[in-house]
Parts: sequence; structure tokens; C-alpha cells
Amino acid sequence: MNKIADAIRRMAQSGKQTVSMVCTVDVVDKDARTIDCTPIDDGAPLLGVNLQANQDSKWGVVIYPRVGSYVVVGFVADGNAGVVLMTDDIESIEVVVSD
Repeated sequence: MNKIADAIRRMAQSGKQTVSMVCTVDVVDKDARTIDCTPIDDGAPLLGVNLQANQDSKWGVVIYPRVGSYVVVGFVADGNAGVVLMTDDIESIEVVVSD
């Protein structure tokens, strides 16, 4: 348990900041498993935001938000990558447990 706490502490002190943003969904691309969305603070639109952690994966759980719904987008890798963390309205859910 102590090793986990140390690892979290090192990541937090690395100087890289994780930021989240509330947006509204403009487009859902089920083939790419991404969305385009607009921040509610009228910032620049975010394009190709991931709906799952591993975009190359063909299995797992993917939640597709409804167009017009609110989502929380989290940013990692110095803000170069975003992933949907939460949504307030779900159009559908895809669950694939194996090939």
C-alpha cells in the first residue's frame, strides 16, 4: 500500500497538471468512439475526444452520450489528449467482453 501512495505522490509532484472541462456534445462518432464538443465557457471546440482509454481496443465498455448533453472531459499528457469522464444523458452503451 505504501508503494501505491508513493507512486501517486510522485505523479502529483511531476509538474503535469490534469484538468477537466464541462462541455456540450456536438457530434458522436460511434465508429471512431469519439465525440466533438464545445466547452460551456464558449472556448474553442474540442474535436475527437476519446470515449474510452484505449482507442485501439475493440472490447470493453463504451458509453455514448446523447448529442446536446453535458460531458466532463478530462485532459492528460499536458493537455494533448482528452477523454470523456462523465455524461448526464446516455444515448447507448456498448459492452463487448471478448472477440
